[in-house]
Amino acid sequence: MESHELISYAVSMSPNGNDIWLSGGISATKVMTSLTTFNHYFTFSVERAINVIRGASYTFHDGPDLPIPLAGHCQIHTSDGHMLIYGGITAINMSFNANFERYQFSNVAYLWSNKSWSEAPNENPCSNNGQDLAFQQPCAVRDSNVTEAIIVTFTERKACSSILNLDTLNWSIVEGGVKIPIGGHLVTSLDKQRVFYLGGIYYVPQEIQSMDVFELDFNGWHLIKAKLPIGISSNETKSYPSLHNVTLT
Repeated sequence: MESHELISYAVSMSPNGNDIWLSGGISATKVMTSLTTFNHYFTFSVERAINVIRGASYTFHDGPDLPIPLAGHCQIHTSDGHMLIYGGITAINMSFNANFERYQFSNVAYLWSNKSWSEAPNENPCSNNGQDLAFQQPCAVRDSNVTEAIIVTFTERKACSSILNLDTLNWSIVEGGVKIPIGGHLVTSLDKQRVFYLGGIYYVPQEIQSMDVFELDFNGWHLIKAKLPIGISSNETKSYPSLHNVTLT
């Protein structure tokens, strides 16, 4: 007997505000070996299907397949109807305890446009030639003078931000500004002209949950809202300071 569950898929809303796109994910299959003792094992596979939920009726429709199987990737829609996906894992070998010991990362940015996929010709410079890649990394879109994808890649103790120009498909690294914590989330303003980063973890040197908010401008990230971590009182500021008075390594 088998049962299925899809996890770690990506979700984004189309520009018309009516369609929700769900793509990829890890398909976890629970296989029962005994109905008497309830012994079982799990098998896992990375999917490439896209499902589109449309309209107020929330009906499911088949979308285009992803160019490769992906899970834990980031996905954004641009105002002109294009969709970008980046990162995630393409294959995984997991069993029983769901231990992420063997997996393959993607370092390619794919753009869905005119009912076909194209890919950025170069690798993300933040990926360190494919060595520094992340599962469940954030991305956002910024529509100002040009349409850009903002992507943050995490290493063990560092966050690296890159920008992909969606017109030229050229990459650049965000330089200047302050350093941001790792493991945070990207949020785009309603007009898609401002990009914010919140959450994550500081290492100073111990792990501290961030409650700070940053905004990206043409001079890099800057802190716009500092708040003490949960459970830290004001008299502990020197022991648990926020980013605006901490030098991160």
